[in-house]
Amino acid sequence: METMTHTPLNVDLKKMDYETFKTFMRELAQMYSNVKDDAYLLFYHNLRDLAKEVSTLPRNPLIFYGAYEIANNQVVVAIFEMQFTDEVFETEDGKPYQMLSIISSFAEDKIYLRCPTKIREHLTQPEYVALCEQAYPAMMEQMLLEEQRERLFRRKRKSE
Repeated sequence: METMTHTPLNVDLKKMDYETFKTFMRELAQMYSNVKDDAYLLFYHNLRDLAKEVSTLPRNPLIFYGAYEIANNQVVVAIFEMQFTDEVFETEDGKPYQMLSIISSFAEDKIYLRCPTKIREHLTQPEYVALCEQAYPAMMEQMLLEEQRERLFRRKRKSE
């Protein structure tokens, strides 16, 4: 199985209406699905290149939230959940890998409401932002981030 390489996308999201944007993002997720798990970072790099901001949750690095500017100065959210197969495969040279699939979601799906604050502050989707603020208040996010920092600090001190 071949390894994917990072190729910057030559696309201007600011020329897309919302429906075209959603179709494009679904197709991008599909392009990175059913491939080796090393595509995970390549997909992230493409999202980062396209977005105003991309972030994950403190305890879940497998869901990417992004704020993307499209036509008419709209800034909308797109969410991508990375899923890896349970089965582990081997390359010809014996290196293990899993297969990656990516599920895309958007604000109106109302599935992923734990959107990070730094994404929400860019969005022009007030209904989604309000739902997120109810489901995942900024204070809760700050608590989780602080807890994560403390764990990393403790781990670092143990290794010294």
